[in-house]
Amino acid sequence: MAVYVKGQREWVKCMRDNGIDVPDPDETGQVDFSGQGLALKKNPKFMDASEKCSAKQPALPESVEAANQPKLTPEQIRTRREYAECMQKNGAQDFPDPGPDGYGDDDNSGAAGWDQSSAGAQRAVRTCAPIIGDPTNPPAGKG
Repeated sequence: MAVYVKGQREWVKCMRDNGIDVPDPDETGQVDFSGQGLALKKNPKFMDASEKCSAKQPALPESVEAANQPKLTPEQIRTRREYAECMQKNGAQDFPDPGPDGYGDDDNSGAAGWDQSSAGAQRAVRTCAPIIGDPTNPPAGKG
């Protein structure tokens, strides 16, 4: 867990270095965006900083991930599958499909084995963002 918290601190520092005021992570490494979510999602600087800092954001430890994942509705699972299909068709061919529960191997960071930095992946994120309504935190699937 200490490695995760340290990684989250490095991610927050990177975001701040790129002009986005991100709250400090708590003792478990969680960053609370409450009250800022929608405003940040509409901020192009946030999208740019997220792309630049994505490699610094650590994978969520399985113990924390399982505790933080609510059961998804069939509609939410369908949306995640639609998003994955859109990503794959629009330049992120290696974007993983979600598992049967709608979650992937590393659902928090969105970096479950696909190349987020390629031009094709960035184009796919922009194209497919309306499906999930959150271009800064796409749901990852199983690789």
